[in-house]
Amino acid sequence: MKKKIKILHVIGRHPKGGVGSFIKNIEENINHEKFQFDYLVNDSEIKSDFYNEVKRYGGNYYILPKLSLQNSIKYLKSLSEFYNAHNDYDAIHVHSVNIALFNYYFGKKHGIQNLIAHSHSTKSSDVLLKRIRNFFLIFPVKRFATHIIACNYDSAKFLFGNERASSSELMLIKNAIDTEKFSYNHEVRNMIRLQHGWEDKLIIGHVGHFIPVKNHTFLIDVFVEILKCKSNAMLVLIGDGELRTIIEEIMLNIMFEIPS
Repeated sequence: MKKKIKILHVIGRHPKGGVGSFIKNIEENINHEKFQFDYLVNDSEIKSDFYNEVKRYGGNYYILPKLSLQNSIKYLKSLSEFYNAHNDYDAIHVHSVNIALFNYYFGKKHGIQNLIAHSHSTKSSDVLLKRIRNFFLIFPVKRFATHIIACNYDSAKFLFGNERASSSELMLIKNAIDTEKFSYNHEVRNMIRLQHGWEDKLIIGHVGHFIPVKNHTFLIDVFVEILKCKSNAMLVLIGDGELRTIIEEIMLNIMFEIPS
């Protein structure tokens, strides 16, 4: 039997959000007879639902400690031990580029030549101190990555610089989705509207984590203007995250400020 191509995907936490959706979609649609995807996660010991999917497809799911200033020695020791025991990969595909340098170092030390950097965003963090830290961690990536991938040109320029992002070595992989999962279904639409009492409502919907980059406050400002023209409008926000409580309070204030 022909040997499978083994790829190690390195991600900062259990897959969720846009990066998580991308990874899950690739995992579900890749040819598992030719490829084996393993995952290295820096997160808590709690296993996500994705863990079971990976195991079902024959892959492995490894969990190491988070990288922080306080446990940096522990993290590097764990990472070194990991690559000592798992060094038969054809490529390392890093999605969390702030930890790319350490994975590239230990991977290359053990003979892994294909080092992939994947840019999913146009900035490294919403927090100033983390952006400063990540600047120094990310800067060497453009030099050491042997293959570069991005979801669009802006994210490519952010991580790899204008020259390399404009070169032929850049591979653009857009965040594709399985459209059949989201195809319009009139019966489902009516059922959901009836279930929630939305039959006569103009629904403005948004699905995403409650984090700064999603800019919910701007979305709410736009909705307030819509509400002035369409009194039957309703904003439906689906998701969870660190700003959920704050956004809920803003929404409650709007309910009392604008007459129904």
